[in-house]
Amino acid sequence: MKIGKGEEKMAVDRKGKEILEELNYEKIRDEIIEGIIRRISKEGTNGCNLREIIENTLKEENFSEFINRMVKKIQQKTDMSEEESKLSASYLIQEDVGDEIQKNMEGEIEEITEKEENIQEKGKKEKLWTSSTTRILGKRHNFFLEFIYILKRHFILRITIITGIVFLIISAILFQSVYKAILVGLTLTAFEEEPFSIKIANLLGGIGGILIFFTSLSIVLQHLLTIRSRDEMLREIARRFLEKKGVR
Repeated sequence: MKIGKGEEKMAVDRKGKEILEELNYEKIRDEIIEGIIRRISKEGTNGCNLREIIENTLKEENFSEFINRMVKKIQQKTDMSEEESKLSASYLIQEDVGDEIQKNMEGEIEEITEKEENIQEKGKKEKLWTSSTTRILGKRHNFFLEFIYILKRHFILRITIITGIVFLIISAILFQSVYKAILVGLTLTAFEEEPFSIKIANLLGGIGGILIFFTSLSIVLQHLLTIRSRDEMLREIARRFLEKKGVR
C-alpha cells in the first residue's frame, strides 16, 4: 500500500511504512490532516512547531484508539520505551503528512535546520524515518529587518527618531560627555550646573530621549500588530481549506 502523497519527498523509512500499513493508516490519514488544520484554524500562531500541533491533535478523543495502537506497534517493532513511542508517533505522522500540510496551508510552513533531538536520531536508527525536519508554522522574520521596514514605511516615525538622535548628539557635545547625554535621555534627570550650555544640553537630551522612547514604543506596537495579523492570516488559510473540503 502506498503511504502518503508526494512520496518522492517523503522521509518515512522502511519500518515506519510497515507500522503505518499494519495500522490501516490510510483510512484515517485524511481525517488526521483535517484535524491538524482544524486545530491551526483555531489556535495556530506564527512560529508554532508543526509537530507539536500534530501531537496535540493526536491527543483528541477521536484519534485515541488509533494512537494507542500506534504506540504499541512502535514498541513492538523498535527498542523504544512507551514514552519514546508516544513522541515518535507525532514525528512519524509529521514526516508523512508534512509536505501535504504545507501545500494545504499555501506554503505558509517553513522548514528549518536545527540540531536533532535524541528521539529524532533514535527514530532514524530504528528505521522509522530517514530524516526528521523541523517545520514551523508561518515564516520566520528578522526583527531588525522589520524595524528597518517599519521606518521606511512610516515617514513620521523616521523623522522623529532621527530628530531624537540628533538632539542626543548635540546634548552629548554640549555636555562633553556621551554618558551624561544618555543618562538625561533615559531618566530625564537634569544636571544642576550653571552654564547656559548645560541647561540647553539637559533640554535637548530630555527631548531626544522622549522622542526615541515614543518612537520605539510605536515600533513595538506596530510589530505586535503585524504578528497578530500573521496569526489571523494563518488561521484564515486553514479555515478556507476546511470550507473547500466541507469540514466544520
